[in-house]
Amino acid sequence: MRWLRDERITLAHHGQLFDVIGLSCTHKPFEDIVRLKSLLTTDGEERFTILLYHSPDLAPEAAVTGIDLQLSGHTHGGQVCLPFWGAVFAGSLYGTLLAQGRYQLGRMTLYVTRGVGLEGKGAPRVRFLCPPEIVLWEIGGAA
Repeated sequence: MRWLRDERITLAHHGQLFDVIGLSCTHKPFEDIVRLKSLLTTDGEERFTILLYHSPDLAPEAAVTGIDLQLSGHTHGGQVCLPFWGAVFAGSLYGTLLAQGRYQLGRMTLYVTRGVGLEGKGAPRVRFLCPPEIVLWEIGGAA
């Protein structure tokens, strides 16, 4: 286990190289995108790149930088969901638009997990029709 705080590492899996970027989240995408761009590959090699970023709020900017997969949380899926409506509120710049699940932004896939915790601060510490989740991602080689 290794904490990635504003750094990129290259890993190998079945002979294929891929990058993982861990970026600290300030909740200010206009600042964080600058740090992300400084961490992108500059060696001319195109590799599958995974971005680990607390909030989905950077996704639109990350999508145009060549990131392939962004994994985020922060919203807890909205915590309170209504039938036929979905999340009532999500702590995101995009409201409930990126509250939970898989999204395709250009060629980048964003996954926002509901996680297992609850929002702090002023939000109610309750879940309703929004069960916690733990997601296991399996990285496979090219077929």
